[in-house]
Parts: sequence; structure tokens; C-alpha cells
Amino acid sequence: MFELKLKSGIVPLKWGTWAMRRACELAGTKENPLPLEEFFGSLLGSAYDFRKIAIFLQAAAECAVRGPVEYTEFDFGDWVDECGGILAKDGAIIDFFQYVVNTTVNNVTPLPGEQNVEQTIDEKKNNVVEGN
Repeated sequence: MFELKLKSGIVPLKWGTWAMRRACELAGTKENPLPLEEFFGSLLGSAYDFRKIAIFLQAAAECAVRGPVEYTEFDFGDWVDECGGILAKDGAIIDFFQYVVNTTVNNVTPLPGEQNVEQTIDEKKNNVVEGN
């Protein structure tokens, strides 16, 4: 859990599998969520995209309370401003995105000593094709 400390109080933000799914849903449409790879790929660009920042904040806020939140893009903008802006070197928004990166890596990286999941899936496909 990440605590975004603001003058008005602390906003709990949680990133995990559900938040990733919700962020993709918010970035696309309900019927056609943006694929996770495309969402993260577009975030890594150098262009400042407030909408995607707001999506991350909304998904993490919803995940923290396990349901809808009353925050708007105006609130997310105020949070970014209060934290010194998105590019503030020692700002809480940068710290939040570092938390997102660390949490995401922990969610999708196999544990040490564990067999690579993709390799296991490929091996199973080969066994089915070969008739094993």
C-alpha cells in the first residue's frame, strides 16, 4: 500500500493485478480495454500524458478501497500540483510510480527457483502437438 500524503490528509493507493486490469479498462472502453502491454508501453514514452497519470491514480485509489471512489480528474490534478508536479525530483508522484514499478515487477516476475511460466506453457503446447 502506498500512502499519498497531502495537506488534506492521506490517500491510500494500492497497485496490484486488479489495479492493472482496471487501468487498462479506464484507458480503453468497457467492451475493449487497452491491452496491458500497450498501456505500459505508451506510459514509457517521453510525452507528458495527464490522462494516463489520472488513470493510474484512479485505479490505485479504487483498488485501495476495493470499490469506486469519488475523486475526479480535478482532484488528481490537485494532488499532482500539491506534490510539486509530475516531474518533481523528490515528489510523492514519482515515489508512487516507483511503487507501481516495484509492485508490477514483483507481480509478473517468477520467483527465484521457480520454473519460467512461459516456458512451461510452450512445453505443454509442444507436448500436445507431438501427441505426448
